[in-house]
Amino acid sequence: MSDKKTDHRVRYTKMVIKESLLKLLTERSINKVTVTDICSEANINRNTFYSHYANQFELLSTIENDLYEEIKQLGINSSNPQKLSYELCKYIKANKTICEVLFSEHGDKELLERILYISHDLTIERWKRIKIF
Repeated sequence: MSDKKTDHRVRYTKMVIKESLLKLLTERSINKVTVTDICSEANINRNTFYSHYANQFELLSTIENDLYEEIKQLGINSSNPQKLSYELCKYIKANKTICEVLFSEHGDKELLERILYISHDLTIERWKRIKIF
């Protein structure tokens, strides 16, 4: 039973840390955000932060990779490449807050490009399977 509580507490702590960074990124770029800022916003101590992440850059990378993988999974699960664009728009709308931050001037420009190429790559892959090329 304590494993479930620990897992829940860890998930909750990571969620609060991620939300705190995203809130700070609405105000300034990642280069201007410190671990101390994140800890203060999340109301946790630095040791707690460092038990999960090495620094603010690793945290941001984790958030970006999680978003990318979720969107990639949409593409993999979509049987119709044309429907993927619609599904992508629905996903972005449902996750408006995180997408606004990560796609803003404070986010990584390459992330948006990587996401846009998901549809491209999956379409090419499907074409190869049906031997259009």
